[in-house]
Amino acid sequence: MKPSQRLVAVLLLPLGLVGCSSLLNVQRTPFTVYAPQYVVPAGEAGAAGAQVDWQLVVETPLGSNTLDTARVLVMPQPGVLEVFPAARWRDPAPAMLRSLVVEAFEQSRRIIGVGSAESGMRADFALAIE
Repeated sequence: MKPSQRLVAVLLLPLGLVGCSSLLNVQRTPFTVYAPQYVVPAGEAGAAGAQVDWQLVVETPLGSNTLDTARVLVMPQPGVLEVFPAARWRDPAPAMLRSLVVEAFEQSRRIIGVGSAESGMRADFALAIE
C-alpha cells in the first residue's frame, strides 16, 4: 500500500467509526419494571392448617407464546391484546406466576419443601399449571 493510500485510509477510519456509533445511538424509551409479590390475605395470616411431610415442585405454567413475555399485555376489549409500551414484568409471565405460587406455598409453612422445577429439587409431588 502506498503512503498516500495509507493516509487516506487513516483519515477515513474515524468517519467510518462515527457512522457506526450513530447506528448504536438509538433513542430508548424508559420503562417501569413491575415485580408482584405474594401477600398473605387479611385474616389468613394466623390461620393454622395441617402440615404435610412431603415436598412439592411447581412447574412453569404452560401458556401461549403471546403470554410468554415480560411485556405487560392488556385486553381492553374481547379479542384485542395491547401492550403497555412503558411497562415490563420482572420475568416472563409464566415464570413470574410460578414464582408467586412457590412463594405462596412457602409462606403457608404447611409443606416441608417447595420449589420450582428449575431448582433441581427432588419432590414427592409436582404441580403443573396450564
